[in-house]
Amino acid sequence: MPTRAKIGLLLCMLWAWLAGCGEHAADAQPGLRLLSVLYGQYRAAHRGQLPANEADFKRFIVSERAEALKQGGVSSVDELFVSDRDHKPLVIRYRNDRQWPLEGVVAYEQEGADGVRHIATDLGGAAELTDEQFNSRTASGSNASKG
Repeated sequence: MPTRAKIGLLLCMLWAWLAGCGEHAADAQPGLRLLSVLYGQYRAAHRGQLPANEADFKRFIVSERAEALKQGGVSSVDELFVSDRDHKPLVIRYRNDRQWPLEGVVAYEQEGADGVRHIATDLGGAAELTDEQFNSRTASGSNASKG
């Protein structure tokens, strides 16, 4: 990874750690935080572009960040893309998602649990939103449930 990209990634992670995103941290799902960091690394390695699709993002993780999976306690890349709580695939933002409903969010749970959804932020962090907060941050409250 070029030095400039490393510096950018470190600054992004530091900013996320210092600033947070105002919601409760999603400590119950460390894989979501890892996914957020890997998403940022993808963007740093691809001049700011979003992953084209799930296969593109997974290919990047497996070929260039496999060690991060091991260090994060994730046994497979597929495990990283599924919520630990609702056991459904995470909704992840890809390049052609023109009407993405949540500003500053790169992934979120389809349903969540107990009236709370975990989200991955574009700053390398994770947080939780109540259903009410989640729905108020989406354009119509219904676009966000699509996977």
